[in-house]
Amino acid sequence: MDKIASIRTGGQTGVDRAALFIARKYNIPIVGWCPKNGWAEDMPRSPGISALYPELKETPEEDVSQRTKWNVRDSHATLIISPKLSNFSKGTNLTEQTTKEYKRPYLEVG
Repeated sequence: MDKIASIRTGGQTGVDRAALFIARKYNIPIVGWCPKNGWAEDMPRSPGISALYPELKETPEEDVSQRTKWNVRDSHATLIISPKLSNFSKGTNLTEQTTKEYKRPYLEVG
């Protein structure tokens, strides 16, 4: 079985944060972009998510869409996890749209 090279995420709550937890637990390298000042939904003040995951690099802007686009751009593939029969959030919609824009492979599971 191939080893996962790294987990790339922006560190938001939910699936992103779970991915970071699993990466730490199994010693999988963490990479990714987070908004300027480490902004996260549950950690809006600096250093934000960077305090827990200093491996994440800050984008020049606080705009979360920059983080999303850069993480997709720099990834090998994207996994989108969403409960069945739920509507995607704006961020998840942007992620899917960006995978298509950059012609990056993605898998959506529910």
